[in-house]
Amino acid sequence: MKIVFHLLVSRAMEPVPETIEVLENYGDLQLSSMGCPPEMYYDGKHMVVEGTEQAVQDWLGSFDGVWIGNGPPIIQQFQIMHIGEI
Repeated sequence: MKIVFHLLVSRAMEPVPETIEVLENYGDLQLSSMGCPPEMYYDGKHMVVEGTEQAVQDWLGSFDGVWIGNGPPIIQQFQIMHIGEI
């Protein structure tokens, strides 16, 4: 089964493997929370990706958590999720 989701892709996650299709690349994005110091900002590329559950687990499974988006791209809200929760 294929899944599609918004994801903040950091440099550590690149390159995107061939088993994952990038449906949209909205470009560079910096995430932060109000009152959060700059050293806790998170930089990456906002992408919409598609792949099988296994391909996603193979690609992102080594990361403790990933930033998954929710909502329309203009007002996207991101939250940290673990690969098993996607």
